[in-house]
Amino acid sequence: MATYVIRRVLAMIPALLGITLITFILMHSTRGGPFTTEHSNPALTAALEQAYHLDDPLWPAFYGSGAGTWQILILLLGVAGVGGGLALLWMRRRPAAAGVVAVRPDETARASLLSVEQIARFVIVLGVVFLLWWLIMALQGVPTRLAGSGFTPGQFLRFIWNLLHGDLGPSFSQKGRGVTDIIVPAAANSFILGFSAFLLLICMALPLGVIAALRQNTWMDYAATTFSLIGYSIPNFVLGLVLILAVGLKLGWLPISGWDGPQFLIMPAFVLAIRPMAVLTRLTRASMLEVLHQDYIRTAWSKGLSGRVVVIRHALRNALLPIVTVMGDQLGDLVTGSLIVESLFAIPGVGQWFVISINARDYGMIMGTTVFYATLVLVINLIVDLLYGVIDPRVRLGARARS
Repeated sequence: MATYVIRRVLAMIPALLGITLITFILMHSTRGGPFTTEHSNPALTAALEQAYHLDDPLWPAFYGSGAGTWQILILLLGVAGVGGGLALLWMRRRPAAAGVVAVRPDETARASLLSVEQIARFVIVLGVVFLLWWLIMALQGVPTRLAGSGFTPGQFLRFIWNLLHGDLGPSFSQKGRGVTDIIVPAAANSFILGFSAFLLLICMALPLGVIAALRQNTWMDYAATTFSLIGYSIPNFVLGLVLILAVGLKLGWLPISGWDGPQFLIMPAFVLAIRPMAVLTRLTRASMLEVLHQDYIRTAWSKGLSGRVVVIRHALRNALLPIVTVMGDQLGDLVTGSLIVESLFAIPGVGQWFVISINARDYGMIMGTTVFYATLVLVINLIVDLLYGVIDPRVRLGARARS
């Protein structure tokens, strides 16, 4: 189990790096910038970009008199890495020469063979990285705004370096505030809203699905199916506007916006939970129907066990594996997918800041919220995978299961 967790955590690093890279490329592919407006002063804009290092090249590069020599060196290192790695693999895997007696490799030889192949693959990957770096430098061109000569890490590597130190950088739209200082309290509000919607989702979906399965083809089954179908068909913003007009303004039962108590949480949590509730209700019903027709359930009934024990301990527990998978995805969607709901109900969460940052082209906030959402989804997926072994003892994770 520990080996599996370590492997999954290490696998999160390239996934998070890839998400960050794609977001960075898309963000800088659009026209304009955080300080570009219709009536902006070019001198002031240039000064602000220099203060925030936005005039630096996007990618690591060499500048000055020796830039061309360094680029040629990077190209040669890339070609040597790819060629050397492929040569190692070819030499290791070529058939034995004629006249040489083949000896069955022992464990040491096997370990050595694996080590050589791993080294060859690492050299090839490193060579590909150098080749991609050379291509990026060739497309980007030599930086001319920097005085002297040397190496600049570029904006992307600077962001990665600051991210490793827990610093998401400054916010360009909120002067004097860091992205971390904005995201941390906003993330707490988003998590409270998403987790409340998740609890409401479980309390509605699981009982409705179980009842629909136990009372198949009755009015209870049809009512639960109809309710889930209606909930799935209504978009979040439409249901939110209807509740604001009817429950908030017309009846005056609940506040329509803000974040100042539990009563402000009811409507947005319900709006968030209603659509995934429909999906989870149908899945719970289908999974329970499949389990209820198994032989061990008939054996449990024939033994005279109570209905509560048969349904909860035997049927529901064995039907939970696909349900838990969807529940994990829904938890991630509820916490990270509340952009429209937070903006609709004026909740100071990460989703609202994400919308504001896109409109303001706040590069720091866009990257910070993306990294937060990606990390949260990866952690939730890891937790869901670990829950498999807790729910079903037959599921084993890690190297022991493969052996």
